Amino acid sequence: MECFSEETKSLLESSGQLRPELYRQKAKQRILDLEHEVAQRIRLLKDEIWALQVSRNDGIPIALLPAEILSKIFLEVAFLTLANSALPGQEKVTWIHLTHVCHQWRIVALNCPSLWSLITLTGSITMTRIMLARSKKHSLTVTPPKHLNLLKPQGRWESLNLALLETNRLRAIELNSDFNGVEPQHLEVAFQGKDLPILEKLVLTSSGSSHRIPQKFLQSSRTPTLKHLEVVGYIILWDPLPSATGLTFLKLHHSFAIEGERPPEKLLFKAVGPNASPPVSRPVPLPSPGIK
Repeated sequence: MECFSEETKSLLESSGQLRPELYRQKAKQRILDLEHEVAQRIRLLKDEIWALQVSRNDGIPIALLPAEILSKIFLEVAFLTLANSALPGQEKVTWIHLTHVCHQWRIVALNCPSLWSLITLTGSITMTRIMLARSKKHSLTVTPPKHLNLLKPQGRWESLNLALLETNRLRAIELNSDFNGVEPQHLEVAFQGKDLPILEKLVLTSSGSSHRIPQKFLQSSRTPTLKHLEVVGYIILWDPLPSATGLTFLKLHHSFAIEGERPPEKLLFKAVGPNASPPVSRPVPLPSPGIK
């Protein structure tokens, strides 16, 4: 009892002098007060530990790197992690562990929106929300997972819908019906009447043989910056193609030759844009045999 506070000592000494009910009430309140003091003291000690850890880390050479350079390193790590994800488990955002190394790294990572701008639709709604929030106003790339066993079917629609709500930030969309079960009709509904002002790349892939692009696919949405369009595995009529006069890459592929489903070439160029025209073969001048 020598190390006890005076208030606790006084209460213990009065245990036989007070009515039992009153004593129990006072003892209970004293216990609550002490627990509060303990919790407060723990918080203060943790703050001291955190301050010492930050101060200790400040002396490490890598801590002297400017935030801009550290951000570029983080981006490179994230890119290499995804590019080299040969195994299913490697495709997850394992680079997120960078944010757990120290306080400085976490602050730098959280203030680097581009680090969070690649939305891989694995079906994790929580992760999709985190990526969208931390990417702030940065442009977004939406892609399916490379490995089917990473997909969580119960959350695939919610994750996709959350990402597609960000129409003003979508720069690239890559969807595979085999992974997400997403068809062009779903995009048509999601983008109905909405503009996609910075969309540059659209890739739609399906292994089915009878899937079609909707008749009015994205016709009500403006895609003024669309440069890259890939439609693989879908039956295509040229008219439904998104209106895009700035295309620099176009891939339309269907492995099944279906009679009557392939419109004339002129209609394709008409659909792509008024300034497009079919390529014209021109003679190539060859040097005279006598010229070296």
